[in-house]
Formats: sequence, structure tokens, C-alpha cells
Amino acid sequence: MTGSPAALARGYFALLSGGPVESAREILAEGFVFHHPPLTPSEGWIGRDTFLARALTVTRAGFPDMRFEVADVIAEGDRAAVRWVMHATHLGPYLGVPASGRRIEVSGMNFFQVEAGRIAITWAVRDTLGLLRQIGGVEA
Repeated sequence: MTGSPAALARGYFALLSGGPVESAREILAEGFVFHHPPLTPSEGWIGRDTFLARALTVTRAGFPDMRFEVADVIAEGDRAAVRWVMHATHLGPYLGVPASGRRIEVSGMNFFQVEAGRIAITWAVRDTLGLLRQIGGVEA
């Protein structure tokens, strides 16, 4: 799925929403960099396989039914910005919080940079405090 930044961004959220892991090779550059404070160091997690192991696998284990609703996509040149809402059920441990069985809704944004027809970098910003409150990790 090489293509426009907007199409690749939508493909990224299809992957996160239960799409086949193999599709990551079509969407993400091998040296993909994932920036997601406070979960990643300032330089981000470097490498598509690192992202799949540290982010996608872990998040799918905690929220196996997660689905991303893409609310807005804005693209210009080699970049895209996406505002999204994740809907999921907390069915496995996540960020040190055991499964609660609670339904959650979390909003966020990603900014993507595309190089050679694949996503090279993303910067993710989400309401992590709201997520932790919903799953019982911190008090409201």
C-alpha cells in the first residue's frame, strides 16, 4: 500500500484496528520511528519490528477488540495529521493495570511523515491519563 500520506495514515489505523500484521510491511518503512511520550524515549522506538513488538502487540493484548475511528485527516506534501478516537474493551494487562473488562474511549492525534511511499515517522499524542482513569490505573 504505497501511496499518499492520507491513504497511508488510514492504512496505519486499519492495521491498529485489527488489520493483519503483515500489512505493516506495506505501510511502514523498515526504519519507522514511533514517538509516543511518555511511553517512548525522546528519540522514539526505532524500527518497524520494534514498533510491532513494543506497541502493537502490547496494545492488542490489552485491548484485543480495539477499533480506531478516524475523525479527521489533513494532508499536505509528505505529511498527514489524523485526529482519532479509539474504542476498546480492557481485556488484558496494559501499562501495569490488570484487565478490568471496562469499555473505553480515548482520543488522540498522530502526525505522519512519509518517505519513499511508506510512513517513516509518526508522532502520537493521546489522552493517556484519561485512558488510565477509564481502566482503573489512576483515580479520577
